Amino acid sequence: MLTKRLKHLAFSLLLILPLTAMADVKTLDWMDLIPEELRKAYIEQQDVATIDKLTSTLLEKEQKQTEVKLSAPVVMDLNQKDVRIPGYIVPLDMSKEGTVKEFLLVPFLGACIHVPPPPPNQIIHVTSEKAVIQADALYEPYWITGKLTIAQVSTDIAEASYALKASQITLYTEEDAEQAAAAEKAEEANTSAKSESTKDKSTEGKNGQEKSK
Repeated sequence: MLTKRLKHLAFSLLLILPLTAMADVKTLDWMDLIPEELRKAYIEQQDVATIDKLTSTLLEKEQKQTEVKLSAPVVMDLNQKDVRIPGYIVPLDMSKEGTVKEFLLVPFLGACIHVPPPPPNQIIHVTSEKAVIQADALYEPYWITGKLTIAQVSTDIAEASYALKASQITLYTEEDAEQAAAAEKAEEANTSAKSESTKDKSTEGKNGQEKSK
């Protein structure tokens, strides 16, 4: 259930992360890795691809053009920041003991393996001095904590626009998923309240103008 929940939230790019974090470490969601002015376009592009499954040649070309436009831009303010972000691990190397210490972090299960890779600004190249991830645990989502840098990294699997040196790797738990769902619901309620408030002020302004006439 946890895997399905995280996959759904991450793929739709609406994942709201829990606010509890270590001091001086910024908790990110995957939208934070895309410049704000491009986020709406990215979400729309993903929705179209999900619904249509790219059965039309025209739509395939349209998606590729959108991906090219969205692949390069990164958020420079995140460079050299201590962050934590949840995601799935795509191993780049594996020891004889079955551990992994270099991998790509991606927002949904199966990225770069069963489906085309996300744009480079939705992939993080991660290295860890300690090989702590067992190969048989790679289907679980993890929190990755460390220093994030802007770096174009090319691998045999995909291109990444960010790199992170991991200082801590922990499982993304059911409790995290519940907090994420609660935070998402609260954010939706807050957005709705702001929208209603703006609408009421607009109506009051129009009524005032009509009375003055």
